[in-house]
Amino acid sequence: MNEKKIFDFNLRYFLILVPLLYTALDFIMNFFVLNYTSYINTISDQINSEVAEAITNRLLVFQRLEYLFVPLAVCIKLLSVGLAVYIGIQLSNFSISFNEVLKIIILAEFVLFTGEVIRVLYFLHNGFQGFDQLKEFYPLSIGNFVNLNQFSKEFRYSFKFLNFFQLLYIFLLINLITIKLKSSFYQSAKLVLSTYGLLLVMWNILIIFLQLRFS
Repeated sequence: MNEKKIFDFNLRYFLILVPLLYTALDFIMNFFVLNYTSYINTISDQINSEVAEAITNRLLVFQRLEYLFVPLAVCIKLLSVGLAVYIGIQLSNFSISFNEVLKIIILAEFVLFTGEVIRVLYFLHNGFQGFDQLKEFYPLSIGNFVNLNQFSKEFRYSFKFLNFFQLLYIFLLINLITIKLKSSFYQSAKLVLSTYGLLLVMWNILIIFLQLRFS
């Protein structure tokens, strides 16, 4: 595989493009699925129409704020994962720049973006069926193959979190690092699992803790 062809792209453009793609996907989801009609129909089944309308209007305000938050969150994620992997590479006595690491992270990110596209397409086809499904559904995740009602709500995120796209993302990260560093697959796997893998575990624990704390 030609290393130069794989990594020969403008990093600045892609650091702008990737957050914008996620924001566009969020807009499509909000416009076609999580719109006023979906919210009001779901909420009004549980409370009176006036209160339902007030809550819906507030949710729509938060939706607009998402368009500022989403690109910022994506950038922070890319930089955080890049920094973790970069530190791991330096500690493993390999020589590579932070920009080169970011290129690896961005290339791998398109796997996770594909998963998000499929998730949006699922809801476009099936429609909004409630907040629980919205929170818990992710394509090709373990949560799709087990009865989540058996588990406490605080722990259901983990089943969504463990999915085919996450595994493919890790596999691609390992392979891209192997190509860039000219290291063995085992060395790269050890590096990714001890950096990105650790971030995943810490993030999952944090989500569970927050859900237990505020439930």
